[in-house]
Amino acid sequence: EYPLKALEELAFETRSKPATAKKRGPSTRRRRLAWTIREDFGEVSAKPREQHEYKNGTWSAGKPVSMKRLAAAAATMDFLLEQDRAAAAKIRQRRDWDSRSQHFLDEAGLFELAGHPYVFDEAGDPVEIARGEPELVVDEHEEGGLRARLVPDDGDSEGYHVRFVDGRRCEVIRFTPGHRRLRAIIPEGGLELPAAARTRLLDAVSALASEVRIHGGIAGGAETAREVEADPHPRMRLEPSGAGLAAELVVEPIPGSGVWFGPGAGGATVFATQGGETVQARRDLAAERAGAAHIVAACPVLAASAAGPPPWVFPDPASALDLLEQLHAADAPCLWPKGEPLKIVAHAGTPKLNLTIKSAAEWFSASGTLEIDEGRTLNLKQLFELLDANPDSRFLELGDGEFIALTASFRRHLDDLRGLSSPAARGSVRMHAMAALALRDFAEGTTLDADAGWRAQQGRLRDADAFEPELPSTLRAELRPYQRDGFRWLARLARWGAGACLADDMGLGKTVQTLALLLDRAPDGPALVVAPTSVVANWLDEARRFTPTLNVVAYTGAASSRSGRLDDLGPFDLVVTTYGLLQIDAGALSAIDWHSAVLDEAQAVKNPAAKRARAARELKARFRLVTTGTPIQNNLMDLYSLFGFINPGMLGSTEHYRRRFASPIERDGDAAARARLQRLIAPFVLRRLKTEVLDDLPPRTEIVLHVEMSRAEAALYEALRRRAVEDLEALTAQGSGAGPAPSEGRLEVLAHLTRLRLACCNPRLVQEAGAPVSSKLATFAETLAELLASRHKVLVFSQFVRHLKLIEEHLTGA
Repeated sequence: EYPLKALEELAFETRSKPATAKKRGPSTRRRRLAWTIREDFGEVSAKPREQHEYKNGTWSAGKPVSMKRLAAAAATMDFLLEQDRAAAAKIRQRRDWDSRSQHFLDEAGLFELAGHPYVFDEAGDPVEIARGEPELVVDEHEEGGLRARLVPDDGDSEGYHVRFVDGRRCEVIRFTPGHRRLRAIIPEGGLELPAAARTRLLDAVSALASEVRIHGGIAGGAETAREVEADPHPRMRLEPSGAGLAAELVVEPIPGSGVWFGPGAGGATVFATQGGETVQARRDLAAERAGAAHIVAACPVLAASAAGPPPWVFPDPASALDLLEQLHAADAPCLWPKGEPLKIVAHAGTPKLNLTIKSAAEWFSASGTLEIDEGRTLNLKQLFELLDANPDSRFLELGDGEFIALTASFRRHLDDLRGLSSPAARGSVRMHAMAALALRDFAEGTTLDADAGWRAQQGRLRDADAFEPELPSTLRAELRPYQRDGFRWLARLARWGAGACLADDMGLGKTVQTLALLLDRAPDGPALVVAPTSVVANWLDEARRFTPTLNVVAYTGAASSRSGRLDDLGPFDLVVTTYGLLQIDAGALSAIDWHSAVLDEAQAVKNPAAKRARAARELKARFRLVTTGTPIQNNLMDLYSLFGFINPGMLGSTEHYRRRFASPIERDGDAAARARLQRLIAPFVLRRLKTEVLDDLPPRTEIVLHVEMSRAEAALYEALRRRAVEDLEALTAQGSGAGPAPSEGRLEVLAHLTRLRLACCNPRLVQEAGAPVSSKLATFAETLAELLASRHKVLVFSQFVRHLKLIEEHLTGA
């Protein structure tokens, strides 16, 4: 009778105790106090360390802080959190067996460290210290009786119980005076009462609902507690954890009671106070577990973390914001018992951007605003500044813990727009007309206000997309399927007015594809092809062979022979010249309005600052094409130079291109910048490898490269030829008018011919000192570089072993 009577008296005393609210601690500064927690033989201890932050955002290992100093100086240490000061006030002093004084933090101090963001185990892994509470568990016993247990049923002299729930969570339970009185009533192992006392026990314990969490697996309830419908819907409880968040799914079976359980955990019957009244509810544990599983399945970042026990820690803002965004998408309710340190104030996608585009010559200006919430917007300039401040994240921080969550595609489109534009007046940006293709889908997805110039540009794009070009009837070549695709691709870009880079592998017929396009465009005006000297002869031969209706003009040779060849050019005229003459006769060539201009083996203009590249950019042409097997030989400035010819200004200034693309990619290995550049240039570059078109290739492709001697080589060759003539004439004179012996004469002729052939291969084969640079070796090096860039294997033949030795020296750098 005594225990039950005592329970009823305690229930009477604790019917209407108000709850207290918790305060949120201040933010951390450049220094912080971190705690290392450890467990030895069931005893948990914590040691403080003072750490400072490095410039890269990481923290030092820190130096130990004595408990005595912390207890005395906590008030003057301005970087401490509220939990640090509260714990310092609980530091105790004791004397060891040798009478030495020792300061330590007991269980009461650990209780004050609950929620501290910088608690770690000895390995440096984060540990959460959480506050728990005792609970009164009432279960069915024998023959209709009940057993009431206080869990846990032990504690220290001041009423604390410390336990590690798992390696990452330490729970500190504090027993209030009411809990301690309850523990004195209920013996260790529980209070067992017969069925006759069932009603009195349930009535007594239900009255204690404001003091202790009460639940159990009992069939009935208390007569004095009104029964309410239980809420089975889980919520995500979110609390600060360092720079991120700790998350845990919970249910509140009796709404407004403040009594929480893990979904499906605890007893099916629960007692709590609601609006000052003691009530009871019957939980649907299966529904709680199903609701929790639904939320976890709807949040990929949560599903990846849910393998371990809760709470699940998301240590940095990026992962925490991912969680918040996915919880928002899943329409999962969230609880913030300690305030909301991270808040997504807007979920921004393309439709929320209001964009205005106006045309001016070859440029478009774009301005716009992004709606955040009612009364707040960002213009493009402000938006780009936020992108710069958050380069690797979809979440843009507005300040005070507020973020905008961008969709991945919207972030990518904004980066593309920023990469292709430069700042202009009043928060707008300026972009090249060729950017319209890369940004077409993005612009069409916004709320767009565009002028007639933009609409006309889009009309030309649609017209080019729908254009189905036919091969000219006078073309005398049977194009393979991939070559016909290349012709159609070139024709569509030419129809739109954009330049092109045909970067097919060597041997796939870039020349015949280009000739097919030039023949298609021939009725509208003259065309120019600039090529290395070694392939000019090929161009002339193939143009006359495949396009006999073109009037091929070889603009080569001495100045006197070139005179007049550029006069009266018109439709069907095709001028073929060299890079050397492009630089020499830049004025004459740039004075002509070419309908098409082609730079073959365009790596010859890879340096944008070179005179040759400047001369190419001065050419006036309605369509510009470069062909090359190696669009990038040395660095990304090679690509910039090519686009400076085919689509001038598209990639911006040199400084802009270096800052946005070249430096991040080459110096930092920035994969996002690389992908962005690839998306921007992709519409204008066509590259096919032999491995991709093997079924369309003939058994063998033969390419003949003609190499012209330099002046120094030609002079050496002429000197050798004259010497051969003189020697043969002298040999004839020595034969007394009858000439030398036939065998001797033939050997002498063969020796001189061999020397001349060696001189053609490499002057060093006939003149060791002061030999001119070999043009054939230079052509070989350029061709080899293109073959290796396409991952081909190369087999080199020569009739002269000494020639192969010189090639070996070149390859090995000897």
